[in-house]
Order: sequence, then structure tokens, then C-alpha cells
Amino acid sequence: VLDPAGIAEVPLEDLIQIYPNPTNKELYISRLEDISDIRLYDISGRLSAIYEPQSCINMQNMEKGMYLLHITMRDKRTITWRILKE
Repeated sequence: VLDPAGIAEVPLEDLIQIYPNPTNKELYISRLEDISDIRLYDISGRLSAIYEPQSCINMQNMEKGMYLLHITMRDKRTITWRILKE
């Protein structure tokens, strides 16, 4: 994908790593310097938590099930991952 200046843009899926998934305790996030906002939603779309950019999210006290991790980058691009909490 090329941006308006003709420079190849790297997909967010290739820039940020989220692991482990599934998880039962902590969820780790890479590339914090590019992230402005992290939000965690339950599978029905209800907001569960808002985080400042951080490398580790503690999910130990969250109920088991599927969550949506929504990340907003500093350049306003967004990406959402499905996270399974065991």
C-alpha cells in the first residue's frame, strides 16, 4: 500500500505484536512509541478498560471469553485484534 507521497506503508498487523493469544494472565504489546490509545471491549462491544500505552495489560481478573483489543496509533490509524482470555 502506498501513502499519498508514494512511500510504501507497512500494515499495522506487521508493526505491532500482541502476545500471547490466547492468554490467561498478561497480554504483551510491542511498538508503544507509535501507540496513542488502547481500549479493551467485551465481545458485545461494551468498553471494559482504557489504557495508556503500556507493554503489558493484566487480564488475570477479567472473565474468560473473547475480547476486542482496539489500538489507535499516533497517526490516527486503528487496528482491532480478537483476544481470547482463558
